[in-house]
Amino acid sequence: MGFADSELDQLRDDGFGAASQPPRGANRALAASHLLLDAPGRCGAALLSAMALVVTLAVLSSAPATQPAAAALAPLPLATLAASASSTKWRGVSLGGWLVMEINPSVKGPNATLDSRPKWMFDQFEAASELDFVSELRGAHGDDYAIATMRNHWSGYITERMLDDAQALGVDTVRIPVGYWIVDSPDGGRSPLEYGISPEGFITGGLNHLLAMLVALKKRKIGALIDIHSMPCNSYCVSDGLSCAAPLAFAREGDVLMAPGAGDIGKMARCRGGAYPTTRKPTQGTATWRDVGVNAVSALAEWIAALPEEAACVVAFQLANEPAIGIAGSPYLHSVNLWYERALQAAREHLPSMPLVLSWLEPSDVVTAFLKSAKRSEKDVLVADHHYYLNWLAIPQFGMPLLTWAKLHRAACAAVAEGGLEVYTRAKQPMIIGEWSLAVNLDQQHDLDQPEVRRQFAQLYREQISVFAATEEVIGHFFWTLRMGSGWDPRPDTSATLPRHFDDASGSDPRPDTSATLPRHFDDASGSDPRPDTSATLPRRFDDASGSEPRPDTSAILPRRFDDASGSEPSPAAAPPNGGHVQGSNGRHVQGASAWRSLGDYPYKVWSFLEMSAYGIVTPLDELYTSACPGPEVEGAASGSK
Repeated sequence: MGFADSELDQLRDDGFGAASQPPRGANRALAASHLLLDAPGRCGAALLSAMALVVTLAVLSSAPATQPAAAALAPLPLATLAASASSTKWRGVSLGGWLVMEINPSVKGPNATLDSRPKWMFDQFEAASELDFVSELRGAHGDDYAIATMRNHWSGYITERMLDDAQALGVDTVRIPVGYWIVDSPDGGRSPLEYGISPEGFITGGLNHLLAMLVALKKRKIGALIDIHSMPCNSYCVSDGLSCAAPLAFAREGDVLMAPGAGDIGKMARCRGGAYPTTRKPTQGTATWRDVGVNAVSALAEWIAALPEEAACVVAFQLANEPAIGIAGSPYLHSVNLWYERALQAAREHLPSMPLVLSWLEPSDVVTAFLKSAKRSEKDVLVADHHYYLNWLAIPQFGMPLLTWAKLHRAACAAVAEGGLEVYTRAKQPMIIGEWSLAVNLDQQHDLDQPEVRRQFAQLYREQISVFAATEEVIGHFFWTLRMGSGWDPRPDTSATLPRHFDDASGSDPRPDTSATLPRHFDDASGSDPRPDTSATLPRRFDDASGSEPRPDTSAILPRRFDDASGSEPSPAAAPPNGGHVQGSNGRHVQGASAWRSLGDYPYKVWSFLEMSAYGIVTPLDELYTSACPGPEVEGAASGSK
């Protein structure tokens, strides 16, 4: 399962109880269900009564906190502590691209799928998937270099300032995509907390950074929805951790693309040729990739249930994301539902009262019937994950005309009736809008320096929020994504082999010095760190024989700003417990780029919550925007496009 029994026993003894290829969405499949799309996987006081809506009005308004309905769903209110009393939703963003890197090739080939988008989500490096990226780093520079790269990424891609800015914009919950490999121990290792190489070739140790993130969120009273975004071959030819030729994590023998034995643990066929190797061996009860996915659900649920108090901010657990996407229609629906039956049982063993989130690409009556039948009791909270993207309503390559601003505003305001939400509302099924964005017309480019373009996007933003807020069954919504990765490079700076991102002559760092405007994280005079020392309270996970502690000090995981006295960039995090790895900085941005500003020609700016806030388009999520719909009747083909 990825954890030693002694580690989890120690957690229990210490008394801690339970407390995001590319973005895209289900509606694109509804708009073009006749097409073979490698459909991108985007990638309250109100609601839970006896019919399974998720919280009662009393939890978040003026009713007593001791009301029985609230007690039955203790994890939920945490996500809404920062919300106003009038709000009934989780208002959030996804931390996309962080613990699951969505990377695409730099050039779209002649037979590339619709989901293959050059420079998604990063423009300083390219690969078919995260696993391909790591494999290429290992081949060119060795394992230590690949490990250092991923540690830099996990340490530097999301910073405390970004969390502060998100919270100031009304974010009270974040959705955190993770890969199944986060609970894998490295080959030759004993714990998923160790940095190394997983059986399939991913870098392990990301669990340390997830823990540090939860600590940072808990301090801010922000809740977390943990989403297993990538299973072993989650989809068909989509970059969501791997890029596989069949959705081995969910499909069964006899399904489309599934040759005899294809789902057994062994080499995994890559999209467009070749195979991903693995050192994983079949064991009793774990013979297929479906089993590996279910085991990942169980291991991560067990970890969540045993979180220490300072990290206990998980409000919901998503078992999978857009399972078996890539082929139009729902040829794997029965197989996916059979997998969910097993995954639900595995999650409930450790999280019996936590809301569990289940994702399907296309909502249907079969899906709502499954959710109803899977409920064990009225206290059982099952939430559907629906992705709503205006971006996929028009696909020019297939003769679908670009939508005018007026038609886009109409579509935003008609999301319930025409965007797939109606299937869930008709069934009174609680749901989240797990992903939505401001992209339109298949990533149509617009000049964001034009005031009218910004006005139109701001209106689309407010319209979507107003619809989500007015729809009783929608208990939360999550913008994809907090930031995009334009200009970001986590690779250690080896000037002989990588482009320099700093001025060689001066050695200066082009990133803006935020020390004058952001809270200081270190006392320059003493060198001390004012953040709470969690080492005395976090459960010990050491190897008793060696006495070593594989878990890094969480105070050092989130990146430091700048040392005001010297102007220098702090050194990287402490060496990993297995020692000897190449150390780099926490990553760097190309001059002129940041989480708030992409490079000038970057085509996916509108996917970034922070960047759109810098343009004045994204405004606080905790506003209701009740007058946003209907949108303005502005004709013209999404004018302002480049």
